[in-house]
Amino acid sequence: DAVIPAGKKTALIGPSGAGKSTLLDLALGLTTPDGGHISIDGVRLSPDVRHAWRRSVSACPQDPFLFHDTLRANLRLACPDADDGALWAALEAVAAADFVRALPRGLDTVAGDRGLRFSGGERQRLALARAWLRRPAFLALDEATASLDGETETAVARALANLRGSCTVLVVAHRPSTVQAADHVLMLDAGRLTAAGTWDDVRAAAGPRLAALGMAGPRQPSP
Repeated sequence: DAVIPAGKKTALIGPSGAGKSTLLDLALGLTTPDGGHISIDGVRLSPDVRHAWRRSVSACPQDPFLFHDTLRANLRLACPDADDGALWAALEAVAAADFVRALPRGLDTVAGDRGLRFSGGERQRLALARAWLRRPAFLALDEATASLDGETETAVARALANLRGSCTVLVVAHRPSTVQAADHVLMLDAGRLTAAGTWDDVRAAAGPRLAALGMAGPRQPSP
């Protein structure tokens, strides 16, 4: 049994193959559990409510995909009716507006095949902006800040912190800074929940395993 607190940022950690991405898919309603059930605010995620739930969630994968189309078209995949003001607001929220403004054609810039016009960090921020654009009730990030430099990751972390209270965030993370800035931490190992709670709770319960994952050490100040 695991709880993802509403309106908070939860970090999901564990070794490779622990089941992190599977839990993410379950929470998003993309996969049906073989046993047990998932509840959203006390309501079971049954087949008759799953479609409605999917309309209120967003996800950003570790390897984001951009189509060979304009940035405007790529962003609007998440919200077809969004105007340019909403697009720029989403880009600002994830520290992507400056580099898009610097492009000669701005939002009319063509991303190239699979987004090859941009660096990995730029693609990731564009994918984050697209996920953000939907104003989701639940946002799932699968190692979505892995390709960002430290300064940009901090800017994105601050933007995610602004969502506290209005959006529930679940992030699969390997960077200690991402985990330590979370409100709640879930640790998986071989498909089982081995520790849960605040960073200090998990550090006390799973110190040796955290050391093996490179996450041991004192709590750092939240960005």
